[in-house]
Amino acid sequence: MSTLIRDERLEESHSQDLQNRRAFWSITLAVGAATTSQGMLIPLLAALDPQGTGNALEAARGTATGAAATVTIYAGLLFSMLFMERVARRIGFQRTVCAGLGAAALSALLFPMFQVASVWLVLRFVLGTALGAVHYGTQTWLGLLTAPARRGRQMALYGFSTGVGFAVGPLGINTLLWGEPVPFLFAAGVLLAAAVPILRIHDVRRDPLPRASSLVSGPDRLSRAFDLYRSALPALTLPFAFGFMESAFNADLPLYAASRGWSLSGVSLALSLFVIGSLIFQMPLGWWSDRFGRGKTLIACSALGAVLFIATASASSTLGFSLGFGLAGAAAGSLFSLSLAYLQDLVDGRELPRANRLAVMHFGAGMVAGPMGGTFVISIFGPDALFWIVAGLFLLYTGGATLWSRRHRNKKPARQRQS
Repeated sequence: MSTLIRDERLEESHSQDLQNRRAFWSITLAVGAATTSQGMLIPLLAALDPQGTGNALEAARGTATGAAATVTIYAGLLFSMLFMERVARRIGFQRTVCAGLGAAALSALLFPMFQVASVWLVLRFVLGTALGAVHYGTQTWLGLLTAPARRGRQMALYGFSTGVGFAVGPLGINTLLWGEPVPFLFAAGVLLAAAVPILRIHDVRRDPLPRASSLVSGPDRLSRAFDLYRSALPALTLPFAFGFMESAFNADLPLYAASRGWSLSGVSLALSLFVIGSLIFQMPLGWWSDRFGRGKTLIACSALGAVLFIATASASSTLGFSLGFGLAGAAAGSLFSLSLAYLQDLVDGRELPRANRLAVMHFGAGMVAGPMGGTFVISIFGPDALFWIVAGLFLLYTGGATLWSRRHRNKKPARQRQS
């Protein structure tokens, strides 16, 4: 009898593991499709902005108009985090993600219908809010599906999928040759297609987490937030540095190149090598973190990235600059996905939605602050200050995470305690 029960439990466990793997791949594919559309829409909106220059190449490569468009979108993402946890707890991750994809697709379809700057401002904000639902829902959902022993590699696949999406997406701007509405129709179609694998996931619990922890009083909610910061500070704060880095370089690297007297083609090569380096090292670093520890990997990559950014700033030629920037991408390009995996290690399942919301808020805040912060330091201290401020953030993280790790050396991660 006991053997039969044990066999039934093993079969049930195997079936659940198979379902989780299918769900993981479906979510990862959906994220790749969604970020492809996102990667096209951000430079496209900058290129066609009613108040912009109308020069697609200039705007897409990071003029002030492009920076403003990016800031508005990520301000919407930041705003969505104020209520997204409650939404996900109420209707479940599947509906949250699909609603976000649908709202983003609708926003994309409305852009070509209105050539009014104020309407585009609102639509950008709505698009950012919708993308916040997509990213929050998928990241938290994946966090509950991944097994601790494979978490680094699995979240690296998530990072690889988003990286490919952002790299391929801007190529969709070429569809402007067939008419202005075409890229928006293409983006909306890709977003709706991304919902298909999400809808095909079976046995999705509508409310996968206890609702009680989200319905607490204000003081208790604040106390829980402080507890999360104490238990997962490195994983929660690194997304800010990563978001700052990403948006600052996308918005201000052309300004840096102009200050050095370099052509935009050199900037394009550097950005391409950064993305390539990030994609190549996503999986190896995920495997490394599974084997040697997430915290140590994040500290090492942050420190190495800071050193490489400082070295890149001292390059005297565009080729040396591009190679250094590519190496920095290899070191720092995986930090966001690894920080999410680390967060999943440090907090238990009941608190993961709240913890992930804080991480996405920090990422959004970094994305909003990056273009403004980069432009500010360049105007005061010169072009090299763009790299110094990014390197400074990573060095600050390295020092803080090292001190935190020493204080929590003997504490076992929460998700491993549950295993």
